[in-house]
Amino acid sequence: MVLLLRLRDKKAIEALQLNEHLQHIVKDLESLVHQNTTTRDVNKADYEKLKELQREKDQRREQQKPNTQPKTLRGMLGAHTSETQYNEEQDRDTLQLEQDMSRKRVMNSLIREILQGLILESGVNWAKDEHLKHMMMTLNNTTSLSLA
Repeated sequence: MVLLLRLRDKKAIEALQLNEHLQHIVKDLESLVHQNTTTRDVNKADYEKLKELQREKDQRREQQKPNTQPKTLRGMLGAHTSETQYNEEQDRDTLQLEQDMSRKRVMNSLIREILQGLILESGVNWAKDEHLKHMMMTLNNTTSLSLA
């Protein structure tokens, strides 16, 4: 009888330790979900900036189509040089934003995969826990961003 009580107490202690460990995992997951959400919001903002720069670039190209030709060769060369420098600067800005978006997409994907791995490897039946189930089901919902 005493052995059964000791075994029961030992199992109860193990269960409490596992529960405490699980609570830490859930807190870590919630933190990573928050970080993922924040990163996604930043990515959306960067994407909107990128789209706006692309629109501005397209508008400038439309406006820069010459209606009247400069009268002198020097005027033609000066207009072309400043236009080229301006376009190159805008192209660099656009390229930088595209590279930032690419890095952020990779980071976002990595965070989602880590979260999924933590949940799956924890041994918790996530399908029965509504909070974890919602987390697992929404981790793959990403906003596909592409230049239109």
